[in-house]
Amino acid sequence: MVNIGITTYNRKEFLCRCVESILRNTNVPYKLFIYDDASTDGTIERLKEEFSGRGIKLIKNNVRAGIVPGFNKLWEVSEASNDYKYFCYIQDDTVVEPGWLKTLVGIYETQMFYSDYVVGLFSGHHAPEHPIEVEKEITGVKVYFKKSVRATNMIAPYDFWHKIGKVPLTNPDGSERGFPGPANPDGSRGKGSNIDVYITGHQSKGVFVPGAAGANCTWNLGTYCMVIPGLVKHLALSKEASTWGNANKEEI
Repeated sequence: MVNIGITTYNRKEFLCRCVESILRNTNVPYKLFIYDDASTDGTIERLKEEFSGRGIKLIKNNVRAGIVPGFNKLWEVSEASNDYKYFCYIQDDTVVEPGWLKTLVGIYETQMFYSDYVVGLFSGHHAPEHPIEVEKEITGVKVYFKKSVRATNMIAPYDFWHKIGKVPLTNPDGSERGFPGPANPDGSRGKGSNIDVYITGHQSKGVFVPGAAGANCTWNLGTYCMVIPGLVKHLALSKEASTWGNANKEEI
């Protein structure tokens, strides 16, 4: 039902906790893909040592390219499997709670029957910096509708990913996107400065300003993101622990 893709670079301890939580807490059919961005800390060896024989597909890049090429490669490989309905992207400092994926998929499919909001992406991560547009309950579960979600845990049907296509590898100024990408106003990286602005559910001022992605950008997906808080948590809370140099605002 779901293909899960993880990007990683030199964070084998976080990654192993992430993988272990997925293997332990996922109770719907899934396949797991891991893209390693030329790690030098023994990530590959550690994965083989701990998870050999668990059906994980490993994609190893020999030269560090950054998070965006990693995401694109995961999506390509996942789609090529041609037998799953959803693609879920997770970063390596994420741990998932019991039943997380069943809840996400179940609520997503339930709300499609009676919701006033067309939803593209959905997530188990409530990022406080992304404002809530609507809050409601679906089958007793609290759900937030937003216009963007943080790119640490995102899931959507393939028809939605097709509308987005590959994430561009360069910024409007020609610099490489996501490696390290343009800085945020506070000097940090990530949190929307590279990948989040493209992988969003709604084009609107303050979320996806028309023209900000380049003169030829005409995307207007016109959908909301749906968040079910508390299904995933994050380990790299400090700026120093982040591959991309940004602090995680959500405490465990």
